[in-house]
Amino acid sequence: MEAVQYFIEQGRIQDDSTTYHYKPVPVRSCFNGLTIYRTDLYLNDMECRYDSYDKEDEVYASNHYNHACEHVVFLECLRRQTKKSSNNEEFSIAVLPNMKTLWHGI
Repeated sequence: MEAVQYFIEQGRIQDDSTTYHYKPVPVRSCFNGLTIYRTDLYLNDMECRYDSYDKEDEVYASNHYNHACEHVVFLECLRRQTKKSSNNEEFSIAVLPNMKTLWHGI
Protein backbone atom coordinates (compact mmCIF):
# COMPACT_ATOMS: atom_id res chain seq x y z
CA MET A 1 0.00 0.00 0.00
CA GLU A 2 1.39 3.40 -0.90
CA ALA A 3 1.93 5.90 1.91
CA VAL A 4 -0.77 8.34 0.79
CA GLN A 5 -3.40 5.61 0.73
CA TYR A 6 -2.31 4.46 4.21
CA PHE A 7 -2.83 7.95 5.67
CA ILE A 8 -6.19 8.34 3.95
CA GLU A 9 -7.41 5.02 5.37
CA GLN A 10 -6.05 5.72 8.86
CA GLY A 11 -7.54 9.21 9.03
CA ARG A 12 -10.92 8.67 7.40
CA ILE A 13 -14.02 9.05 9.53
CA GLN A 14 -17.37 8.32 7.93
CA ASP A 15 -20.17 10.67 9.04
CA ASP A 16 -22.88 8.88 7.11
CA SER A 17 -23.03 6.59 4.11
CA THR A 18 -21.64 9.22 1.71
CA THR A 19 -19.77 11.84 3.76
CA TYR A 20 -16.21 11.55 5.05
CA HIS A 21 -13.97 13.83 7.02
CA TYR A 22 -10.45 13.23 8.25
CA LYS A 23 -8.64 13.30 11.56
CA PRO A 24 -4.87 13.83 11.92
CA VAL A 25 -2.80 10.62 11.79
CA PRO A 26 0.15 10.50 14.25
CA VAL A 27 3.64 10.10 12.74
CA ARG A 28 7.20 10.13 14.10
CA SER A 29 8.49 12.46 11.38
CA CYS A 30 7.18 13.67 8.06
CA PHE A 31 8.05 15.82 5.05
CA ASN A 32 6.03 17.64 2.38
CA GLY A 33 3.23 19.79 3.64
CA LEU A 34 2.47 22.45 6.17
CA THR A 35 4.36 22.33 9.46
CA ILE A 36 3.48 24.34 12.54
CA TYR A 37 5.85 24.21 15.52
CA ARG A 38 5.41 25.37 19.10
CA THR A 39 7.74 28.33 18.98
CA ASP A 40 8.24 28.37 22.76
CA LEU A 41 10.22 25.15 22.39
CA TYR A 42 12.84 26.46 20.00
CA LEU A 43 12.80 30.26 20.07
CA ASN A 44 13.23 30.80 23.81
CA ASP A 45 16.53 29.05 24.33
CA MET A 46 17.56 28.10 20.79
CA GLU A 47 18.64 24.63 21.91
CA CYS A 48 16.69 23.06 19.04
CA ARG A 49 17.98 23.99 15.61
CA TYR A 50 18.33 22.15 12.33
CA ASP A 51 22.08 22.05 12.83
CA SER A 52 22.06 20.83 16.45
CA TYR A 53 23.00 17.26 17.34
CA ASP A 54 22.68 15.11 20.42
CA LYS A 55 24.25 11.76 21.32
CA GLU A 56 20.74 10.24 21.39
CA ASP A 57 20.31 11.11 17.70
CA GLU A 58 22.98 8.64 16.61
CA VAL A 59 20.33 5.91 16.35
CA TYR A 60 18.93 7.78 13.33
CA ALA A 61 22.26 8.07 11.50
CA SER A 62 22.41 6.64 8.01
CA ASN A 63 25.18 4.19 7.17
CA HIS A 64 26.05 6.21 4.09
CA TYR A 65 26.38 9.67 5.66
CA ASN A 66 27.12 8.70 9.29
CA HIS A 67 24.69 11.31 10.60
CA ALA A 68 20.95 11.71 10.89
CA CYS A 69 18.80 13.91 8.69
CA GLU A 70 18.64 17.42 10.15
CA HIS A 71 14.83 17.37 10.10
CA VAL A 72 14.72 14.23 12.26
CA VAL A 73 17.33 15.67 14.65
CA PHE A 74 15.30 18.87 15.02
CA LEU A 75 12.09 16.96 15.81
CA GLU A 76 13.85 14.71 18.33
CA CYS A 77 15.24 17.80 20.06
CA LEU A 78 11.71 19.24 20.25
CA ARG A 79 10.55 15.95 21.81
CA ARG A 80 13.27 16.14 24.46
CA GLN A 81 12.53 19.82 25.18
CA THR A 82 8.81 19.11 25.52
CA LYS A 83 9.47 16.42 28.12
CA LYS A 84 11.80 18.72 30.06
CA SER A 85 9.58 21.79 30.01
CA SER A 86 6.11 20.26 30.24
CA ASN A 87 6.23 17.58 32.95
CA ASN A 88 6.61 14.77 30.41
CA GLU A 89 3.91 16.14 28.12
CA GLU A 90 4.01 14.25 24.85
CA PHE A 91 5.29 16.04 21.73
CA SER A 92 3.21 14.97 18.78
CA ILE A 93 3.31 15.24 15.02
CA ALA A 94 0.46 14.32 12.73
CA VAL A 95 -0.48 14.33 9.07
CA LEU A 96 -3.91 15.54 7.98
CA PRO A 97 -4.61 13.24 5.00
CA ASN A 98 -7.03 15.49 3.13
CA MET A 99 -5.07 18.75 3.45
CA LYS A 100 -4.40 20.30 0.05
CA THR A 101 -1.35 22.49 -0.38
CA LEU A 102 -0.65 24.92 -3.19
CA TRP A 103 1.74 22.53 -4.94
CA HIS A 104 -0.94 19.84 -5.39
CA GLY A 105 -1.99 21.73 -8.50
CA ILE A 106 -5.20 23.45 -9.37
